[in-house]
Amino acid sequence: TVNRPKPPMLQGMLQHFASMWHDDGEFSGAKSWAALFQRAFDGEPAGIPIAMRAAHFQLKFHAEQQWQESKSQYQAWLQAASSQSMKMLFASVSAHEVCVARPFQDQAPDLRAYLRREYWEAVWSPGIPEQTALLDNLYATARDHAQSLPRFTAEEVYDMATRTPVKAGGPDGWDAFMLRAITRPAAEELARLLNQAELQQLCPLQWTVSQIACLPKNAQVERPIALTHVAYRLYCRLRWPIFAAWLQDYLPSTPWDRAIPGRTCLDVALARLVRAESAHACQTHVITLFLDLSSFYEFVGHVKLIERALEKNFPPAILAWVIRAYKGPRILQAEGIAAPPVFPQRGVLAGCPFAPGLSKIILHAPLQTIQEQSSVRHLDSWVDDISLD
Repeated sequence: TVNRPKPPMLQGMLQHFASMWHDDGEFSGAKSWAALFQRAFDGEPAGIPIAMRAAHFQLKFHAEQQWQESKSQYQAWLQAASSQSMKMLFASVSAHEVCVARPFQDQAPDLRAYLRREYWEAVWSPGIPEQTALLDNLYATARDHAQSLPRFTAEEVYDMATRTPVKAGGPDGWDAFMLRAITRPAAEELARLLNQAELQQLCPLQWTVSQIACLPKNAQVERPIALTHVAYRLYCRLRWPIFAAWLQDYLPSTPWDRAIPGRTCLDVALARLVRAESAHACQTHVITLFLDLSSFYEFVGHVKLIERALEKNFPPAILAWVIRAYKGPRILQAEGIAAPPVFPQRGVLAGCPFAPGLSKIILHAPLQTIQEQSSVRHLDSWVDDISLD
């Protein structure tokens, strides 16, 4: 026995279907399909296969529409989540994918900040003698170079400041929202200050202080990410065209470098797959070495960085500002506690816009030596990730 729905319920169902109907070409509309279904309900089953075929088409069509709508909504959310800040994306990561391992967890909470500072002071300040003459020469060269650069205008500073990406600010409380709210008179004063600071190679101390967010990595070491002052980041964006012009002239001398504009790490992986397939087709054996320079940024000496950068004609005015930031006080922050500052002698700031470009300079000599070896057929580098065949 089949419990058929009562006529009012059936009529309600048919009306609901009619409101969502999409013409599939077999029926002129929902009314013809509803009439066929009604006759089947009244005891004429011959039309049931046709009615069911039309119903399956409607189900498939609306399922596809729902999928496309969900896809559009996700893409809109993804674009909005990544346009200004990564907080929304990070918050969406599943709990099992979030790394929570840290060192010092077996120590009392009130001691961890000091143990963390002790560890990073040994890494960043190993007692290297200060090269005062080298720094003096750098700042003198930077002052001469700054004379040849175009001066910052109030309109340029205002335009760049009001479009500042929304990222966490440094330790003094200034953030991107404050900079985006700048007025034109304030932009004029800021432009004057930036010009004077660059020409004299002097800047306020707080512009050189970095807050180091120590993110979980493993039980042995944390991942230090620098939150630099918003004024320093504004300067980097204002002088980015100068850096980009230098980079364009420099890249032809580094055929192994893949971390360049317009490239992704996926390109490197796909190219390696093509070479592997080619080697297999040619019945050639290839040995591939993958090298990951652990904590590479943290062990770059400032003296070597200055020497190598000047050898490669890195813009001295920009280099001087970068070195001031790299040598500035670093305040370690983790688990809601800030440690006393560390005054470093080495270490590139992960989070500095110029850090990837400067890393190319540091690795230039060793990678060139590898490239020139007769046994090396191919060499790739992506910042501190290196592979060679």
